[in-house]
Amino acid sequence: MKKYIVFPWILTLPLLMGAFGFGVFVHGTDSPFYAPSLFLLLLFGGFSFYDGLKSGFSLPRSPVVFLMLAYWLYLAVSLLWSTALFTSSFFFFIFSMLPFLFFTLLSASEPEKRTMWHCHALWAALGLLAIWILMQFFVFYPDYGVRPHHPMLNPNSMAGLLNMGLLPAVALFMSVKSRRNILLSFCFFVLLYVALLLTQSRGAVLSFLLTAFILLPFMVRPFSAQKFKLLIIMAAILIVPFLLNAYGVYFLDRDMIRAAQFGAGSASLVDRVALWSSSWRMILDHFWTGTGLGTFYYYYPSYRLPVDSSDGFFAHMDPLQFWAEMGVLAPVLFYSILTAILFRTIRALNVLQDTDPLMKARILGAFGGMLALTLHTHITFHLYILVMMYPMGCLLAYWYVATEKVLGHNRLDLTAWVANKKKPVVALGFLFFFLPSVWLLQMALSGHFVHKAGAQMRAGNLEQARIYAEYVTAFAPPGYFRAPEYEALWRIQKLRTQNSTLSIEEQRVLYEEAHAFLEEAIQKNKGLVNLSNLQAKLYFFAQGTLIDDGYEKAVVIMEDVLRRNPLFLDARMGLSMIYKRQGELRKALRVLEGGLLWPRAKGYPDINFMVTTAQLRLQLGDKRGHDALIAQTRARAQIYGLTTNISTP
Repeated sequence: MKKYIVFPWILTLPLLMGAFGFGVFVHGTDSPFYAPSLFLLLLFGGFSFYDGLKSGFSLPRSPVVFLMLAYWLYLAVSLLWSTALFTSSFFFFIFSMLPFLFFTLLSASEPEKRTMWHCHALWAALGLLAIWILMQFFVFYPDYGVRPHHPMLNPNSMAGLLNMGLLPAVALFMSVKSRRNILLSFCFFVLLYVALLLTQSRGAVLSFLLTAFILLPFMVRPFSAQKFKLLIIMAAILIVPFLLNAYGVYFLDRDMIRAAQFGAGSASLVDRVALWSSSWRMILDHFWTGTGLGTFYYYYPSYRLPVDSSDGFFAHMDPLQFWAEMGVLAPVLFYSILTAILFRTIRALNVLQDTDPLMKARILGAFGGMLALTLHTHITFHLYILVMMYPMGCLLAYWYVATEKVLGHNRLDLTAWVANKKKPVVALGFLFFFLPSVWLLQMALSGHFVHKAGAQMRAGNLEQARIYAEYVTAFAPPGYFRAPEYEALWRIQKLRTQNSTLSIEEQRVLYEEAHAFLEEAIQKNKGLVNLSNLQAKLYFFAQGTLIDDGYEKAVVIMEDVLRRNPLFLDARMGLSMIYKRQGELRKALRVLEGGLLWPRAKGYPDINFMVTTAQLRLQLGDKRGHDALIAQTRARAQIYGLTTNISTP
């Protein structure tokens, strides 16, 4: 144990595990787990950097390294033209974790040991996640859903993680010789494979099978033992799904194979094709530079097709979304890196032949884990998920060290340079780790107080909400649009709920301040239609008391909002209300019926919208249209499992 209980491994291993542990709970830009996960990884990098000051630095030289540096630099440069700096910075940190881990593991002393220990720790973590998936299915079913994936965002994301351990397990099983290691590696493979199947992610299973089909022939040597192992793997791949399905049919009354074939597959395929088609039209309008990293969700709705019932957050094809957000150079760099990795793998295998089965397994296993995830990410959004970067970065470093051992070391030794420039290097390293830590702290605190301010506003406690809104502003990182948004929102709430107790002058001050804050928020995030809709609400509430053309201004803005996002029900309902107040009922109905063409938020928002539209039809004398829509609404409520009192006069 002495070789493991040494500095910095005694610190970096738990820091990486902690970052991974927080990372699996990150479910969006407002997640409280995002900042601690990244902060722990920065500490991991800091201790590695400190160790390098004492032991020496060296940087590998190869096309893979050069392209990875170019990719990382382009990510940073793309922030310059982003239309939402905070959102782009958020995703910049996510994307940066892959090259950060790659270079951190490779550049300091003893890269082979470093990568091996950290990869083994992450594979152990994947094993624990797989056990938890099995418990969700065999013990707690259906508390965590019919497709277990807790704590990840969705089953496909969990499956993507598992795939990064599955192919290395197959490669290890094919290469080890002792009975103990054969048994352990096979059990680990079965554990991960069962967990993968339980997520019922067809894309992940197909990616695994395709990768295994490509790589298994390279793992088989011309010996009977290897061929027998191959038969065992193939038998397990074929038999395990039927055993799981039999369990599901007889004990859970769920035919998993049938569900995978005839479940949401056709709808999912329609959504994907619609997403890709709309994303391509978006690319044509932003071909060279894109809209800004992480801003797809803001701009996609104006290109969306009515048949697309997806949430629209991601393009479900990462290279396509790279292009839409960062311009044509982003997918070029992405595929260039993949090509360089492929060529380096082929070179290493040609040199290695069958002289070292274990080294061959390390190369093919790591390559297979990366390939499975990369294939799958062409129909999903793995590379936008923080926790995916951790095993991917470690796998890339693990693979590189293995190929380096075969192809020979070609490194730029920076030890002497670091020794001569120790003070500037320490200062630069301090800034490199300190500045992101400050940003993460600001982001965590401001996000925390955003939730607090929102909760107090919803509860009607405006005085307490005011305090929290001030904290949001005080801690806001650069480009954080939520700070001016919540300053404006607080003033709008006060105008709406306390106007009878305020003088005209006090109301005017609140109106002007809210207007100025909204203009600031829109400048910080030009693509977010919610901010423009909030501005329309301000004009609406100010109509007649503070301004005379509030409705006209609100109509112009809401029409623009619906052009940019036809699914925005709040703007559609608000615009319809203004038309009704102005006596233009047919215009109001056209606005509402336009929303029936688009997928809507499931549950009460959809039901309320359909009822409102039906009532306006009746008001205009269309009894038949009213009754038809009410019948659809009742059927929709049943699908949602809602009990609503929908009556017809």
